[in-house]
Amino acid sequence: MKKHEPDAGGSSWIHQRWSGWGRGKALWIASAAAAGVLALTAGAGAQSEYTDDGGVHQPAIEALAGEGILEGTECGEGRFCPDEPFLRRVMGVWLVRALDESPSAADTRFADLDPAIWWTPYVERLAELDVTQGCGAAPVRYCPDQPVTRGQMATFLTRAFELKDGPPAGFTDTDGHRHAAAVDELAAARITAGCGEGRYCPDQPVTRGQMATFLARALDLTARPEAPASDPAPSRELRFTAISAGGAENWSYSGHSCGMHTDNTVTCWGNNRHGQADAPTGQFTAITTGRHHSCGIRTNKTVTCWGSNEYGQTDTPTGQFTTITTGYGHLCGVHTNGSVACWGYNEDGQTDTPAGQFTTITTGVSHSCGIHTNGSVTCWGNNWHGQTDAPTGQFNHHHYRILSFMRNTNRQNRSLLG
Repeated sequence: MKKHEPDAGGSSWIHQRWSGWGRGKALWIASAAAAGVLALTAGAGAQSEYTDDGGVHQPAIEALAGEGILEGTECGEGRFCPDEPFLRRVMGVWLVRALDESPSAADTRFADLDPAIWWTPYVERLAELDVTQGCGAAPVRYCPDQPVTRGQMATFLTRAFELKDGPPAGFTDTDGHRHAAAVDELAAARITAGCGEGRYCPDQPVTRGQMATFLARALDLTARPEAPASDPAPSRELRFTAISAGGAENWSYSGHSCGMHTDNTVTCWGNNRHGQADAPTGQFTAITTGRHHSCGIRTNKTVTCWGSNEYGQTDTPTGQFTTITTGYGHLCGVHTNGSVACWGYNEDGQTDTPAGQFTTITTGVSHSCGIHTNGSVTCWGNNWHGQTDAPTGQFNHHHYRILSFMRNTNRQNRSLLG
């Protein structure tokens, strides 16, 4: 394994690697040019590069940092954020570096990756190595900002390190799961011991700290568990990663909020007259709130809604989604194939979705708008104020965020049917 960051102090690094399970054990020998002193980069005695404590994952974090694998993937200046969800784009960077591979020089095959972003060549190299096939087809996508589940993590690692088939690990929650074989291989290699009580929790998002521990074990940078106790849990109380506030001004029984935790579970609070604050169990990747209802995208990309169904807003469509948004009484979402589905209140045609493929979508009180894959905008629904007379030209995600902000601000300042 080569070091992925410049060596400080003018030392030259010599690498030896023993053959063995997976990619083997890496031993780094530093030969100081002036003193001729030998040192091993095992992390012992070295000061952590990060100001936040990784808890039980700290040895793995320091070991990976010492190898340069974490370079550029910090969550902030001097911060690692061990309890934050581990994203697919970071997986590309870590695994390519762990495998001693260089970023790809070819154009990316994934329609949702920007070739100008520095980590895109890493993801493309991961695909060239057949470690990833992306998250969807037509067009081929990678979904770089989606969290990696524990099941997906098992498949990534078994492909990357070419793990051998293993006997059934005996986890009670993986039978019939699409990643079950990979989980068994990971358990046989003693990289995972499950999440406790005989379970593996395959659909639970893996945290950055947990991923560091898994990868460090795979590289033999830290010890592997001898007995199936359980994988280390997040090191501190869960925080929130997303929040959405619902309700409508000047209407009674309005006003609730929902937030998504770092483990992707959802908590709602506030007015609950229609059950809009009764968040379901399970893990989610996105949440949105309306006047008397709430919705979220689960880790399997299906949509679940709860609360008032006065206009059919909790009668969710089938299929898999990447984005979802809600207005006063209607909702719209973008399918994984780029098509749009809208449902709920439709007095002004706000759920009469147009054809074509979209990348993002937003909803107002009685109209909806989306950005096509070619960057053009289409709006539909109420046009009393010209809100569906979309301008020509191309728009990107930054425009979408501005439009969403204006939508939410206007919702606070206008009457319900404005």
